[in-house]
Amino acid sequence: MAEEQLQRVETIFLNQIKDGHFCEISVLTDRLYVEGMENCFAGEKNITLAPDGKYYTCPAFYYHRKRVQEPEFVMTRLERSPVCKVCDAYQCERCVYLNKERTLEYNVPSELQCLKSHRERKRTMHLQEELEKNFPSVNFMRIAEVNYDDPCQKVMWMWG
Repeated sequence: MAEEQLQRVETIFLNQIKDGHFCEISVLTDRLYVEGMENCFAGEKNITLAPDGKYYTCPAFYYHRKRVQEPEFVMTRLERSPVCKVCDAYQCERCVYLNKERTLEYNVPSELQCLKSHRERKRTMHLQEELEKNFPSVNFMRIAEVNYDDPCQKVMWMWG
């Protein structure tokens, strides 16, 4: 179902571009232009000062009353995530709140989050091919072919 939805969105996007209307669809177009992870960097570059006067990793932690202790902010950093730091699905949300909710770790994404991001990545590769056919003078960041759908597989191969 998600594949079909992404394909429909890609078709709509391509029709808009061909009609001369520039638009962006973050899950499909962001990966064409970025060279590194682009997410909210909750707890790393951004924190939430809530109405209760306390600091939270992000508004979701405040809303669910799950306060992060200061030393735990270090665990939200990209370099502390063995899976995310080897992944190039740069459009991924990399939501530390969802990580903590689904895996009990700030720096370990759920399989669902990774599979979603890699479906988007694959669809972006297809979009890139279509754009290059229709607009050969436009250059995009090259997206390499990978042989996995979940970067956890790549980490497991690396660790043997």
